[in-house]
Order: sequence, then structure tokens, then C-alpha cells
Amino acid sequence: MKKNFMEAISLNIRKKFMASRLKTFLITAILVVGFFTLNLWIDTIDLPKFDITEKKIFTLSDESKKPIKKVKQDVNIIVYGYDEHSTLVDLLKQYHKTNSVINYTIITDDENPDLVKKYNLTKDQPVVIVESGDLSKTLTSYDFSSYDYTTYQQIDLTENAITNAILNLTIAEKPKIYFLTGHEELSLEQYLSTILSYLQNEVFDYESLNLLTQNTIPEECSLIAIIAPQKDLIEQEVNLLKDYVNRGGNIIFTSDLLNPENANMPNWQSILDLYGLTVENGIIYETNENSYVANSPLIFFPQIESNSITSEISTDGSIIMEMAKRIKKVDEDKQKELNVTYEDLLKSSDKSYFITDFSENALNSIASQTPESSIIALKATKELSDNSNSQEDASNEESTENSDEAQTKSSEIIVIANSTFISNVQSSVASNYSQVNLYNNADFFLNSVANLTNREDTITVRKEASSSTYAPTNTENNIVLIVIFVVPLLIIIIGISVWNHRKRKR
Repeated sequence: MKKNFMEAISLNIRKKFMASRLKTFLITAILVVGFFTLNLWIDTIDLPKFDITEKKIFTLSDESKKPIKKVKQDVNIIVYGYDEHSTLVDLLKQYHKTNSVINYTIITDDENPDLVKKYNLTKDQPVVIVESGDLSKTLTSYDFSSYDYTTYQQIDLTENAITNAILNLTIAEKPKIYFLTGHEELSLEQYLSTILSYLQNEVFDYESLNLLTQNTIPEECSLIAIIAPQKDLIEQEVNLLKDYVNRGGNIIFTSDLLNPENANMPNWQSILDLYGLTVENGIIYETNENSYVANSPLIFFPQIESNSITSEISTDGSIIMEMAKRIKKVDEDKQKELNVTYEDLLKSSDKSYFITDFSENALNSIASQTPESSIIALKATKELSDNSNSQEDASNEESTENSDEAQTKSSEIIVIANSTFISNVQSSVASNYSQVNLYNNADFFLNSVANLTNREDTITVRKEASSSTYAPTNTENNIVLIVIFVVPLLIIIIGISVWNHRKRKR
């Protein structure tokens, strides 16, 4: 029944509208014109975009939306060299939708010559200028992408750059990180320049600090970074650091392998003792074949414990370390005495060994050992009691009550038993590339800094989703155009020819 009904409709159309060549031609022309008109109209309207990339690299992430929603100052973004339908402008529309104080303006040489001159813009050099009040930041195409030399893929950093530019201009106060110097730590200029540039992009300020010349730790210090010290502290520095800890100051401490004769540094150990920690001088020897790299058990991927710092890395990311040491914690009774809690971040596998014998027979020493997992990075939180009020009122009968009601605060430290993983030191497994640029090495350090400075909004805003960049050749581009436009026309023409041929044969 249904078939007969459809045949009747088809026959009716052929009799009324396909009876003559003129009608057939007109119908075909109307369909073709309608096809092109519809495409042109769709191109002019702002339809919702669907991001089908695996990592949603063209969609504003929730990690960006959270801090962006808190922005209260007006932000104007000047766009030059991008058109209304570019992916970058699509992203800016999402920023405006998230927070209406964020707006964008596209300028061109023809329509806005005064603004082009004002910003000193040049043709063929697209830029994005983020403005808020009297402050501004200019972003170029170089800020929107990077390259992963381990996977040979382009990395999209557009959202990262724009979000952090907005935060950079609107945040009330940037965290200030002081890198301790004076103990042969890794040189900021020579070894840490890349990670420092990342910190600046993450809206942090940094400065070096030598306690022997300044004799104090500034009040605006949000975090002290101690990167691979090779010499011990002196008593004056110890007292300053202990006072900083007792005030609730936070520390990030990394350590590299030392010559055995220089490894004993009791004053540094006295600082770690406040948290019940020791970084043992030795090397982790990883025998899990799924963990070590390039047939070298000294270069391996640590196991990443899932927590607020590593949540975005632990699912599908990796960190690579070369010649890592290990961290020892005190027992539970001592932890209670110190009022310290621990959160493991990185570990070796339970098939790894720890070598402290650096002689030629070093590997023979593992024969007598039992393999075990070693802690490579952890976070310690030390609860502190603020009894200053009760001390001042010691003669007062109410001092006991004041002491009981004393407020509590804490000091946090993240200890990492390796330093070169964030340095510009060349990697042994990726020739000519710095270790900081491998896998998620930089992410782990930046997330740790963000956590210790209460900047969780920057922990996952870095959207470094790898995507291969593809540029079609002229031949390939012509083939695509033929498939889109010529093939449908050929099908229509062939259909008409077949119908006309059959009509003549009747």
C-alpha cells in the first residue's frame, strides 16, 4: 500500500512538473540556486559551533570559566588580523558569554586606521591586545601555540594565553615567589629560564632572595622556592627560615644527587625535620619495564598519585625524571608529635631499588635488597598554634583560656627528590631538548606552586592539548572543492540526461 502511494506521488510529479524540458530545467536551476543560497546564508549567521576535537581545544574549559566569572573589571580585547569567523573570535565570544564585562572589537586597516596607528599594528602580523583600565597586554600568534618535541605535534595554547592575560590585568594581587640563592642552587638564568617564563605566564611574580644580604624574608612572600642547594645553610639563615615556617610560610624544595662528601647538610635537614622529612642521597633504580625509558632504569616515569595537584595529569599524562632520589617520612607517632600530615604525589614502582653505593659494584648491591616503592614527591602540612596572645598575657589569669582558643594556622611544603626535571638541562632520551619541555614536567611544578599559593584557578587552565597541524596542498584543496561543488552538479546533470534518454526511448 505504502509503495503504491509513493509511486503515485512520483508519477504525479513527473506528469505535472517533469513533462517538459523547460520545466525540468527550471526546477533543476531553482534547486541549484537554492543550494548555493542556503550555504551563503548559513555562512552569514552565527550558528552554535560543535567542538568535535578529543580535548575540546576550541571550547572554553570549565577551568577557565571559574576564574573568568569572578572578573569584575571591564576588559576590552582588540583583535587585529582575525576575521569574525575565526576560531579565535569564536573563543572570545565564549569569554563574553561567560562574563559580560569581557568584550572584543575587531579592527581593520580600512575601517579603523586611527586604531591601527595608535597600536602601531603591521599587516601580516595578527595580534590580540587585552586591555583593562590603564593596563594592557599584547599577544601574538607565537603566544597561541607551542610544539611538543616528544610527540612532534602542535600544542594549542590560545585559551591559556587569553585567560592568563585577563587574570594578569584584573587580579588584585599576584603571588610573589622568592627563589633562594647563595647555596649553589640551580641558576635562574642558566637552568630555570623556561620554567620562570611559564610562571610569569601563569600570573606569578618572582624574585631571587639571598638571606645573607637581605637578612629578612619579605612580608609579601607567598612562597619560597629552594631548587637543588649544593651547600648548607648557616645559623642566621636557619633562624630566618624557621621563623618563616612558624609564621605559616610555605616552601617548595627540590634536591638533586650530591657527591657523598658534600651530602651531609645538617642545617638544611633541620628545616626538613620540622616536617619530619629526609631526602636520602642516592638513586632510584627502576626495574619495571613499563616504567623506565630507553633501556635505562635510572630514567623513568614515576607513578602519579591522584590528588588536587595532579588530577589533570594522573589520568593520561606523564612525568619523566632522570636520577631521582627518594624521600623518607617519620613514623606515625612522630607525625602526631610534629602535628604533620602527608600527601604522596609521585612514587616509583614496587619493583624499584634504591642505590646508595656509587662504586663500580653499585649494581651488585641491589642483589641483597628487596624491591619497594619509593616516594619521589610529597606534600606535608604542618599545623601551627598561634599562641602569641596568650604569651603576651601570661601574667593574666585568662591566659589559659586564650591559649585554648588560640587560632590555628599551617605551613605547607612540597618536597621533590629531583630538580633537573624542570631545568633547561638537555634530556638523555630526547637529544637537544630540555627536560622541562618533556611530557607534563612543567605542569607538575606549576601546579605545585599554584597549590601552595592558593592559586588553584591556574592549576588546570593550561590547555596544552596536542593537535596535529595540517596544511593541504593546492592539489588537495582543489580535490576537496571538486567533491563539494562539482560532484553534486555532475550528479544532477547525469540524472537529467538519464531521465531524458529514457523519455526518448518510450
